[in-house]
Amino acid sequence: SCVVYGQDQIIARYGLVIDEVRKDYEIKRGGSVTGSFNARHDFQDPNFTITLYLRTNDFESDGVTGNPKFLDKNRTKAKSTLEDWIEVDPKEITLSKLGETKTINYTIIVPADAEPGSYYASILLSDVKDPPKDFDANQVGLMSSLGMLIFVTVPGNVRTNLEAASLRALDYNL
Repeated sequence: SCVVYGQDQIIARYGLVIDEVRKDYEIKRGGSVTGSFNARHDFQDPNFTITLYLRTNDFESDGVTGNPKFLDKNRTKAKSTLEDWIEVDPKEITLSKLGETKTINYTIIVPADAEPGSYYASILLSDVKDPPKDFDANQVGLMSSLGMLIFVTVPGNVRTNLEAASLRALDYNL
């Protein structure tokens, strides 16, 4: 399907529409916030039924375009991250007719010991319940997902360490 990015919603012309693409929050340590967004059936076949499974996933910028690069859910983490702080309800939805809309509710609970800084995650709607953890060389997989990006800032003193490995001056004759 063709995905068109709008200012307030993502539209998959023959597929799914979500009415929020990004939410920004500032949440203090030990604090929480609730929110919701809607998913709407917009498939070409008005009677097409799809079940979507909801999950959270951390991301970072790809470093070039600013597009999200989703992180491996099975990576080793020293502490919990935003994907762990988000509770989604319901965990799955079924859309069975053109125009049908379902509301997805979420709560973000920031742990009292969270480090100050910025955290990034997405609530993903996917047609696959349990994405495979690994593929071997002889397998091919295809999974579609659509998501809302969540940006959380935990206020506080952020320590940054910058060290100059080398410094050199260039001689320009002007």
